[in-house]
Amino acid sequence: MFEHRALASAIDEQRNRTADQGESITDIQDGTEYKKVRNVLNGPYDIVLMCNSDGANLSTSSKQELWAILSVITSVHPRKRYSYMLVSGVFVDKVKPKMNVFFKPFVDSLKAISLKGGVTWTHPQYQTVVTSKIACPVICADAPAKAIILNAKCFSHRFGCNICEQKAVKVCVDPANFARSAESSKKKKKKQTDNQRKTTLRRFVFQDCPANLRTDLRMRLQGQLAERRGKSRKGIVGKTVVADLPFLDLGVCLCAEYMHTVLLGAVKYFLDIILFVRGPWFIGKHIPEIDAFIKSIKVPYFMRRSPRGLCDLKYFKASELRALLLFFSLPAFKDFLSPIYLQHWMLLVASIYILLKEDISSSDLNTAEAMLRSFVRDIGKLYHNKFYSYNIHNLLHLPLLVSRWGPLWATSAFDFETFNGFITSHVHGTKHLGKELLNNIKIIQSLTVLERSLQEVARSKGVNGIQVGSVVDAELLFSETMFLQQEGIDNFVLYERIKTEFDIFTSRLYDCRRKKANSFVQFNVNQFGEILHFVKVHSGDILCLISVFKTKHIDIFYLEDSLYQLRHILPVEYSNTLALVPVSSIVTKVIKAGNYLCLRPNHYEVNL
Repeated sequence: MFEHRALASAIDEQRNRTADQGESITDIQDGTEYKKVRNVLNGPYDIVLMCNSDGANLSTSSKQELWAILSVITSVHPRKRYSYMLVSGVFVDKVKPKMNVFFKPFVDSLKAISLKGGVTWTHPQYQTVVTSKIACPVICADAPAKAIILNAKCFSHRFGCNICEQKAVKVCVDPANFARSAESSKKKKKKQTDNQRKTTLRRFVFQDCPANLRTDLRMRLQGQLAERRGKSRKGIVGKTVVADLPFLDLGVCLCAEYMHTVLLGAVKYFLDIILFVRGPWFIGKHIPEIDAFIKSIKVPYFMRRSPRGLCDLKYFKASELRALLLFFSLPAFKDFLSPIYLQHWMLLVASIYILLKEDISSSDLNTAEAMLRSFVRDIGKLYHNKFYSYNIHNLLHLPLLVSRWGPLWATSAFDFETFNGFITSHVHGTKHLGKELLNNIKIIQSLTVLERSLQEVARSKGVNGIQVGSVVDAELLFSETMFLQQEGIDNFVLYERIKTEFDIFTSRLYDCRRKKANSFVQFNVNQFGEILHFVKVHSGDILCLISVFKTKHIDIFYLEDSLYQLRHILPVEYSNTLALVPVSSIVTKVIKAGNYLCLRPNHYEVNL
């Protein structure tokens, strides 16, 4: 990678970018734990890895799973980060691997590199010999994978949390609903035992005084004690081989990994409650109206999946749940969900949006922490203690994990899951699947490198160039013609689609015939509108004729307790104002959901 894939240049580019950053959190490199590692690794080309391991089904007709040890180099720009993916191990079988055995070669390799002072390579530009140290201080994995990697109990255990030592308690779930058997005393006793087991659930009930956070020293001692006594201690089963990774601290090595914890965990869990569990929060009878609203939304190209109805909720992917949480849920639920429950749901929407931003200040972090704490605390008041699941409890740890390892998007498992799917799609045989995978991995990585290089070449051509579509023979409205004449434009050509260096924009006329909509934009400083036409004037410049939106401030979503406004979901209406701006004045595309415009929290998550 250093000598043939321009890794040194990518690290130089990122170092120059981060040199001007302030105290806010903009990437994993701004996390407190990351900075501790970088202070020890003070070389310009030292490498910090984030590793991942998870299971992926090879086919729907087989029980065999693929487990891979993947790592990314976090020292490069987020957009290039996953082009430097490392595959360090592959395991294919019908059972999960024993992680202490599976990870041992990976750990031994990094230990050997550390003992000899790093990796030595020749700089392709200066032809100097450089030595780079390697560290792997952070692990990205879902809850089951985290447990077996750390050699700990599963999340359903009474000490199932890997971040703190809170003990789960048993919560009663309406025992009156379970009828007792009227058989013989022995069978009756057995039946009562079964019913008793069913009527209690182990839950991480909210505590005003948080439990102690796990530390590296305590986890190592608990592992030694558990192995000596043959019984787990505070959820730790025994020693873990990853404890020997260079610069890894067992107490802080886990990142937020919000794909499974938040989206597939807490969000899907709560949507199931709101839509399918009877109670004062129930809105299941309004699913047809909600589905009609969601299906009417046309999303931009950066959202690959078009919205689908809540009747298919159990099939939703994580990216669909993310879009539903951040953008669609509040406009869709506002007329059906009781105000007190809508306010409660807003806490989750606002806090996750803050933690997904490109720039998170210390005040933003404190605000998100207060919101998540209120959200989790009020679940017992508004719903029931039986809904305090493991993923709900983990919402309380998100601000801490963001302060340690950066924004949620910087440590998500989306790209790891995509790469796992990419690998499994290249398995075509029925025997010796592990060998086939090993033979294909180099080919896959080479194709990825080639694809990235071709993209870079394409982007490097004509930095200021704009590609236009076909000429549109359309009649302008009288108001549009008069506006152009007032701007001194008489001779012009209209287009309905343009492509800039990094994006594609379309006009209203173009969107009417498509399932996607790329005409709703933010332009200048803080203005929003819909692109009506692309106008090419006699000088050759291309301008955007935009119908400007007017914000309805009275309908803005806000939290009644703190008066915090959710500014990323703006209620708008069409005005009679037109604007003519150059393409360079367009800031970003936005999503229009009914009468609301929705803004992206960041531009790094491509499949938003």
